[in-house]
Amino acid sequence: MSTFQFLVSSVPTTLCISNPSHRFETLSFFREIETKLYAENVRIHIDLSGVKQFTAEASLFFFATISNAKLRLNDPKVVQFTWPQKVNNPQGHKAIIATGLAAALLANSVSDLDQLTIDERFFQSSVDPEKQLISTRAFLLKNMDKPLNENQFGLLTAAIGEAMINVKHHAYELDQSLELKSYLGGSRWWQCSWYHPDWDALFFIICDLGCGVIDSYKSSHSDISTHKTEPDILREAFSEGFSRFIDQGRGNGSEDIKRPITEGQGMNDVKYEKLRVFSGYSQYEYTIQNGKPIIKCNTVSSIISNDLSKASSLLPGTIIEWCLIPERTKLTIE
Repeated sequence: MSTFQFLVSSVPTTLCISNPSHRFETLSFFREIETKLYAENVRIHIDLSGVKQFTAEASLFFFATISNAKLRLNDPKVVQFTWPQKVNNPQGHKAIIATGLAAALLANSVSDLDQLTIDERFFQSSVDPEKQLISTRAFLLKNMDKPLNENQFGLLTAAIGEAMINVKHHAYELDQSLELKSYLGGSRWWQCSWYHPDWDALFFIICDLGCGVIDSYKSSHSDISTHKTEPDILREAFSEGFSRFIDQGRGNGSEDIKRPITEGQGMNDVKYEKLRVFSGYSQYEYTIQNGKPIIKCNTVSSIISNDLSKASSLLPGTIIEWCLIPERTKLTIE
């Protein structure tokens, strides 16, 4: 099998999904990787030595893309890398090596992915919400300077747990996503979590490669107006009473993801909390600051229907980011 070279000049120096200035270039690069692997059936070598910035959500989605390819093609050598060197590129080394992204990208099998959790790496992957929730929560609390009080502990548990359960119940249920489960070992997600000591902030990001919030919601709401934009649909999906499986005994889908942050409203235990969801061409953002909710829902990158290349701005699956900065005014628990 031949090997295609992604030279340093063909890899974006900034890889970012949340910023429209970099989203198209980043997702185009990821899409080109998939084209080479699946359509052209070649192995690839990616030179990452020139990368200067690799944001958390882009790093996680890249991890998911590479991991998916290794499991789907059952070939540990299907993707090879050249890493940034600390002496020549300290920024890139910090973003890829120091964060543990490189170690995650080298995981070749389900057992390798499981080992990332055992080794308490920042980047992990799983198909088991109950088991993974316990280990992720323990990992975050272990790295905190100060423990959480009972309410904060419950909020952390609910936010992480709901995001994981949502993947299990909803991400891979449509026909175009069912095949993925066979080689991913189940309804797989990829995650990254950490504690930022300077901000006293907990971060949790989860990514899946399933059908996405938009398609999942539209599949059970055939009466959706054709004039509704993606942001409108995404906002509706996260509104009370419009959940994907409400009253069907399977949880409330997207609304369940928002529930922990909604229940945190007005808590004296929460200084700042933020939920951000990327799916399709759009993002949903729900923020609680000083007990006040702020909702934003918009298209991340403009779409020109007659320009087929703009299809590369599409984010398949879903990325969920959650941040909590606890208020330190009450007694805490170990």
